[in-house]
Amino acid sequence: IDRGAVVVAGTPNEIKSRAAGKRIRCTTSIAVNAIESLAGVTSVARERSMTDIATTNGEVTVRALLALDPNLANLEISSAGLEEAFLALTQSKEVA
Repeated sequence: IDRGAVVVAGTPNEIKSRAAGKRIRCTTSIAVNAIESLAGVTSVARERSMTDIATTNGEVTVRALLALDPNLANLEISSAGLEEAFLALTQSKEVA
């Protein structure tokens, strides 16, 4: 529900599958603004040594990260969670 209207309905897995996107977590020396400029990247947050990246195309983003930082480490890639799916669906105004 977004502003009183049903945006999407289904099980949590169905809702997550409707929101394309991946979450990448890694240790990198690449500046946050450089990561933000990569194709597909929708948000970047850095906390201590870890960088969290939301992207619409995980494979393309990982290739770009490795090209920019061959010492990239602690790489984790996961699908969007329910919260990320909700945000993506309500921001894009996608209708069920």
